[in-house]
Amino acid sequence: MSIRFSSCFCLSFLLIIACSKDNNTGPATPDYVKATGDWSSQNITDKGESYVLNYNAITTPCLSDNKYEFNTGATGRYYYAGSDTCYLFQQGSLSVISGIPGDDDSFTWQQKNDTVFISYNIGGRDTGILSNTGGEDYLTITNHASSTKTYTIICKR
Repeated sequence: MSIRFSSCFCLSFLLIIACSKDNNTGPATPDYVKATGDWSSQNITDKGESYVLNYNAITTPCLSDNKYEFNTGATGRYYYAGSDTCYLFQQGSLSVISGIPGDDDSFTWQQKNDTVFISYNIGGRDTGILSNTGGEDYLTITNHASSTKTYTIICKR
């Protein structure tokens, strides 16, 4: 009888220890998506004073040929990988172009939590927000082309 009691007591004691509450009261450290790597444009929203236009890689496949490459060491590159000009809209002499073969620009970048700050070598700055939805990483870049015009570019790994 004492062996059975000792076995049950030891088993109960182990279960209590294994299930005890963690007393770690330190702040949570969220796992932010890392910017480092290659990203492809999936969607562009062109927002002006009186209009909003949306383009996506499903209806305009060449859109995904717009690439962002974030290297370690805080350097990066934006380039267009397509072999033909990417027209988002074309009617007569009016056109909206998303990429021209040979488009290439380097940049420096810095990540703070889920935000990426991009400074292009030819001038201009963008801000990006990193997220993970449904197990996929996204980078949403906002470009303020002017005080009345904004481009939002959603990229995916």
